[in-house]
Amino acid sequence: MEHELGWNRTLTNGALSLGLLVSGLAAYPVGNWIDHGHGRLVMTTGSLLASAMLAIWSQADSVATLIVACVGLGAAMAAKRVPTV
Repeated sequence: MEHELGWNRTLTNGALSLGLLVSGLAAYPVGNWIDHGHGRLVMTTGSLLASAMLAIWSQADSVATLIVACVGLGAAMAAKRVPTV
């Protein structure tokens, strides 16, 4: 993407890092939803969100689109974490 779209590495790594930050911050409320018996809904929503964000990422031609896709993927990653016992 960097070469094809002319973006620099700082920009792309920043977008990916933002997605990881969202994943970490979203893990707490997502964990609560799972603990309250909504695990199936969380996992299904996370899978659907991940699919949609990957489709958006595949069409990213602007920095804003890349950031939206990375933030959405971060939220989806929080929903796909396996809780530890």
